[in-house]
Amino acid sequence: QLQIQAELSRFKVNSDLELKAEVTFSSQKPDAPGHLRRRRVNLSNPNPGYIKSLREKEDSLPWADIVEQMAVAVTDVYRSGSPEIEMLGQIPAAPAGHWLIKPLVQVGHPTLIYGTGAAGKSWFGQYLSVLAHEGLNASGLEISEPSPVLYLDWETDQYEIGSRLAMIRKGLGLPHSSDTGVIYKSMTQGLADDIAEVSNIVHRRQIRLVVIDSLGMAGSGAGEPESAEVAIKIFTAIRGLQDTNNEHITTLGIDHTNKQDMLFGSVFKQRMARMIFHVKQSQRSGDTGFEFALFHEKANNAPYLSPMGWSLEFDNSESGG
Repeated sequence: QLQIQAELSRFKVNSDLELKAEVTFSSQKPDAPGHLRRRRVNLSNPNPGYIKSLREKEDSLPWADIVEQMAVAVTDVYRSGSPEIEMLGQIPAAPAGHWLIKPLVQVGHPTLIYGTGAAGKSWFGQYLSVLAHEGLNASGLEISEPSPVLYLDWETDQYEIGSRLAMIRKGLGLPHSSDTGVIYKSMTQGLADDIAEVSNIVHRRQIRLVVIDSLGMAGSGAGEPESAEVAIKIFTAIRGLQDTNNEHITTLGIDHTNKQDMLFGSVFKQRMARMIFHVKQSQRSGDTGFEFALFHEKANNAPYLSPMGWSLEFDNSESGG
């Protein structure tokens, strides 16, 4: 009734268990709409100077009470987390829509594909993005329903990804997308640091599949790339991505190998991903394309799959793609 809105994001708990967040107050008053103040606020003990700064913008409101109610309400919700659920057999053993991309990507869980550089894993991630967005079954893959896709890119740029998506669409016989397409975001920060904006896009665009290219770069700024801390931060951020129904978002992570041709980084990546596939490529000098295969290395609530292979051919003719 006061026509005031507070938006909170970028939560962090310090060593003293104090909860901090970035708070943006804005006004919806017809005679004075718009931004009021944005500050990083200690919700456990709001600074009197912060309340004073709000009074300077709008002196007709009881800011001390507003900030106190906001801080208590948000802190209680943050600390309580997800509500407890009593399991009475109400969830089917094999729920419909268990697969977003059958048999590779399970709904609401992280799938991980990894391989050496230029093994075709990014191409494959982009191919899956087009199939998921279009709801198109192809190459032995079944899409449960058309699903808006967000492609998070740390490695190239919008022109390379856009060109690849256009080639894939052309190769599949799909027209240029006139209404909606795969949503692309160039990333410069680690996923955990930018999760508030990613979550905002997921909600605003009603995203169902997030592709992370690549997981190694997604851990930027979180610590040593090989550390457990980095893996935990990435997958904690992934787990925090939820849709408007508070359901976990489905993710496809693309990652690299170490010198032993194994998944790079901490063993926690293997523990936290639900499905893991190793991508291996075969290409000879002068080839106009390449072949690659997926080798299934981890499965949860699904059988292990036999190796699967695809070939990618580049047709440079005017009618090709």
